[in-house]
Amino acid sequence: MLSSSVGYLILLIFGGGFTAVTIMMQRRQGKEMTAEQFSTAGRNVGVGLASASIIAAWTWAATLMMSSSTGYQYGISGPYWYAAGASIQILLFAIVAINLKKKAPNAHTFLEFIAQRFDVKNHRLMLGFALMTNIIVTAMVILGGAIALNSLTGMNIFVAAFLIPLTFTIYTMIGGLKASFVADYFNTVFIFVILFIFAAAVYYKFGVTSVYEGLKNLPQSQHMLTMASVPGAFVWND
Repeated sequence: MLSSSVGYLILLIFGGGFTAVTIMMQRRQGKEMTAEQFSTAGRNVGVGLASASIIAAWTWAATLMMSSSTGYQYGISGPYWYAAGASIQILLFAIVAINLKKKAPNAHTFLEFIAQRFDVKNHRLMLGFALMTNIIVTAMVILGGAIALNSLTGMNIFVAAFLIPLTFTIYTMIGGLKASFVADYFNTVFIFVILFIFAAAVYYKFGVTSVYEGLKNLPQSQHMLTMASVPGAFVWND
């Protein structure tokens, strides 16, 4: 376990680094930060930033735990079908987003579209659902980050849960939605780097043969190393 000061240093480096990048990006663009620019990122977000944002937004505590759990229970088919089920939502949302863009090009959120398309009652209903979803997801992400810092550095969970949103709110207030996309891009880079390091470390220490034989000798390993696991195929429906 690292010292708790490392946890504070991690938050300071990430928060300060993203804030500095946001300020430099704004000065380079030379554009005035209007309400439209703040909430829509100038309606000019490339495919790379959008893809990185999806990866960073969906790689949260629940995703990491569930994908690992399905892999342990059903073998390689579990994480595959877990990811496949999540990909369907992205494909459907992309189609819906294209049609919404055509019908309401000036809308900022889907709630604005609902307010214009339906009545006030439906708008308030969806607004309640959206607020509750954001509260639950935000609480889950903050708690997951606090637990991770506590496990790695021994940092107090309550202090970490307070500092995480405070630290990363600063650059969002400065750069708006574009700053969130840029931060998601760097988060995605870090995610892939950590995954490659862990995968290389495991196979370097134990070897491919040891991992294969270990999985093969498990009592429930009849279909652990194949895509023939029938229960694993139903994971996407969870």
